[in-house]
Amino acid sequence: MNDGTDNGDSSLPITESERKKLLAELHTRLFWVGEKIPYFVEINGKKCKPHNRVWELINKEKLSEDE
Repeated sequence: MNDGTDNGDSSLPITESERKKLLAELHTRLFWVGEKIPYFVEINGKKCKPHNRVWELINKEKLSEDE
């Protein structure tokens, strides 16, 4: 039986606290999965497509303060 202590044996399953930490980290990174993304949004008074805007930003080598 695993009492939750770490004895250095990597063949043992993760502890309950490790499991909770991993699940919390996954939730933080994936909270948006399954959400509907609008086709257009307004940013600073201009209509734009979120998908296109994100794609542009992730492909830039350096971002300005405004971006």
